Amino acid sequence: HVFERLRLEAAWNSAPTPELVEIGARVTEGIAGEEARAQALHRFVNETLDQRAWPPAAPTQALLLRRGNPTYSFLALLRASGIDAELIWSRGITPRADDEAQSRFVSAERWRRQPLVLVRPQDGEPAWCEMHPTARLLPYGELFGQVSGAAAYATKSDRELVTPAIPLSNGPHFVFEATFRVEPTGAASVAGKVMPRAGLSSFIKEQVQKMPESQIRANVRGVASQLVRGLSVKTWRFVGLDERDQPLVLEGEGEVKAFLDREQDAWVARL
Repeated sequence: HVFERLRLEAAWNSAPTPELVEIGARVTEGIAGEEARAQALHRFVNETLDQRAWPPAAPTQALLLRRGNPTYSFLALLRASGIDAELIWSRGITPRADDEAQSRFVSAERWRRQPLVLVRPQDGEPAWCEMHPTARLLPYGELFGQVSGAAAYATKSDRELVTPAIPLSNGPHFVFEATFRVEPTGAASVAGKVMPRAGLSSFIKEQVQKMPESQIRANVRGVASQLVRGLSVKTWRFVGLDERDQPLVLEGEGEVKAFLDREQDAWVARL
């Protein structure tokens, strides 16, 4: 049976070992409360695994070698620390776009789309955690894709369910703010902000931290030119880049030499 296979795989690949119990105790030493301890373990896995891969290598080996499966490593540490959690296999796609929603031929691969860890601390709200392969800075309790109402299977409680309903406004997107100071000549000075939301903030922050300065400069100029026609960036900075728990904000100033075009007796701005 497909669900039986998924359930046994999850139990086997996240089984606590004496080494994991020791690591969990060391990471959470002096931390009170299950929710705070779960958050500490989440951060530890993200900071420890330099290389991430999906094949479910033994969590003990993964943490010692600093490469392996982050989902099973996190789940195993939670189990070793006595914190209730289970692996959730999500279809990772909204039901309205799921072409296989009513498939008669069900295989394990049908569910292996988006692995999530559902943490149930005794002193806090249940948290859906995604150990994303390219977004190690993704906070505890936040999903990268924010897929709303996707079909899922809970491996420990052996039941089908759906992922939480997420408003569209809480999904990955960008917010752009700008203030224009228009000169009599039709030129304009611009001060603006670009704010990635949801999982995009963590993903872009991690990418920027690894980029050389020349590539960052080119990307900033490219973003500016797409947002405002003819915008030349003079100064820019990233706010929150080095603060793990702060959202990323790109702030900058620049100018547009021909922000307004003269058309007969009126000035026209073409954004």
